[in-house]
Amino acid sequence: MKPKIYLVISQQLLLAIGLSFVFLGILTIIVGILVEILRGTNERKDHQEEKSKTEYGGVIFIGPIPIVFGSNKDMAKLALIIGVIMFVFIVLIIILSTIM
Repeated sequence: MKPKIYLVISQQLLLAIGLSFVFLGILTIIVGILVEILRGTNERKDHQEEKSKTEYGGVIFIGPIPIVFGSNKDMAKLALIIGVIMFVFIVLIIILSTIM
């Protein structure tokens, strides 16, 4: 007979992983804001006359359904890919939490 291997993940581990992702998300937002502030002041000094084009894209989750938007097709595709990755990750977390 083959020995059975079980994956055991405690609630404390899932809580620690979740809080780590929350902390990393907040830290990423703070670093991004600081980088944009510093970059904006430097660009204004260097390029007073030159105009730059800003591209944007995003994903909004309403329940399990991602809503994707972007300033052009490439940004919308990138946001869609990120949304699908996030959706799969959320589903995996839900499945792992219900197993316990």
